[in-house]
Amino acid sequence: MSWFEEESKSRCMTRDMAWDRFIHKCQKKPTKRVLRIAAEDYLGDLLQEIRWMGDRWIVTIKGERSHPFKRLVDPKILFLDQEPKDGRWFEIWVKGKTVDIITRRQDELTNNIASGFARLVARFWEGKLEEG
Repeated sequence: MSWFEEESKSRCMTRDMAWDRFIHKCQKKPTKRVLRIAAEDYLGDLLQEIRWMGDRWIVTIKGERSHPFKRLVDPKILFLDQEPKDGRWFEIWVKGKTVDIITRRQDELTNNIASGFARLVARFWEGKLEEG
């Protein structure tokens, strides 16, 4: 792989691992029920489904994953053939006064939607947002 291909790959890749957005020390305690309502209203027509999976909400967004650079660089360096095919979704975990919004191997759009929801949660429940 040439230097240019390697450099393009690093700038074009979406996150391969999980991306956590922790909201700590919320002044008001968020509950499962109100987080579900907030997610429903935040996503509006984009929402496909929200379901409780034992210890977290799984929030599914309409549409298939996309890649903003798939027509701009050689598709082979993006490993698009290895991308998961399970659609767009993120998780909402809540424990006490802490909320964790997680994406796992998602596209740019889904990651940004989840980050926006995390900022909304931090603002409304007056918590400290930490992403990483």
